Amino acid sequence: MFLLGQLEIILIITLALSACSIVGSILVFQGAPYSPSSIGRISTFGFSIGFLYSSTLSSVPIILFSIITILVVQKIIKKICEKTDISEGVLYVLVSIILFAIGIVIMHIQTVNNFITTDKIFTGELVYTIINRITINGYDFGSVSLYLFSILLLINIVLFTINNNGLKMLFVDKTYYLSVNKNTDLLELVISVMVSITVASTIQVAGSFIVSLFILGIPMITVYFVKRISTLAISAITISTSVSFAGYSIAKILNISIVSVTAAIISSLLVLSAFLAPERGVIALFLSNRNDRKNIMLDDLLNYIYEAEQVNQPNQYQAIPHDISDYLNWSINYTTKIIKLAYIRELISKDNDGFLQLTKQGIKHVNLINNA
Repeated sequence: MFLLGQLEIILIITLALSACSIVGSILVFQGAPYSPSSIGRISTFGFSIGFLYSSTLSSVPIILFSIITILVVQKIIKKICEKTDISEGVLYVLVSIILFAIGIVIMHIQTVNNFITTDKIFTGELVYTIINRITINGYDFGSVSLYLFSILLLINIVLFTINNNGLKMLFVDKTYYLSVNKNTDLLELVISVMVSITVASTIQVAGSFIVSLFILGIPMITVYFVKRISTLAISAITISTSVSFAGYSIAKILNISIVSVTAAIISSLLVLSAFLAPERGVIALFLSNRNDRKNIMLDDLLNYIYEAEQVNQPNQYQAIPHDISDYLNWSINYTTKIIKLAYIRELISKDNDGFLQLTKQGIKHVNLINNA
């Protein structure tokens, strides 16, 4: 017997996020021409067809029709792009918008006399997933969604593990991959199947608007900190578990949508990671660029002093920061900072006449630069 209610909801969203993270890890590394947003809109058309046979989003026909629709549209778009100069990414956006609009119209007509509204297509119906349950001889074995996302996660793990080496080769060096393998069609088909199944299944809990964030959000957070695709996938699954518990807890306290809170947490973590990541974050890159600029200007200062010493003409511009800034066309404040940096690193000193001169370490530094 499975625990009912709250625990099941936490498990469902944890499994969904974990399954999404594996697919998202592939897409983040691959740089696919399609985004989960486009695939989500395309799958909405499949939803509308499957919805003709069911009155709930948690139904097998909806998922099957969504997967078939995605795979067929992907194949058609690829064929069109092979014969024309149309950008694959642009075509995905255009086709997905058209199919999304048609799908919404069909579903709206079908939901006029039904308790399910099109709002649930946009935002999902996580809290309703526990209603559809597997019951045998009066025994409750849990919700259908619990098994659905368990199977989905297992499928993604198996496919990812089997194709791990191929994925790494394909993303790092496609030319080398093609030299070892006849083509990439099989691997790309595996990726398409994983994306299709994941999107079609996740929309029932996250909706077509948030599914992209569920799939790409956590892998994009993790990619700031790791460089290997396998490490990325494992780390993303770990973070997914924490985000699920946090999202549920906050939503319960505030009495608001679990999916919305989870999406807000993912978005917040993504922004924080983008700014605070130690190597690839905005702040780290800014500081790195600033240090690089300082080092370049320090090299310029040392070279200037070195050249003046070589011709045995200590120039008056070597005397005070103001004159040096005029000669090198730097601001006086920045010139003072660079000279101070040179002093701190013991690259320069002053001679008896007050002119700047290179120390032994400074001469060695200049020689290294010129010989590089």
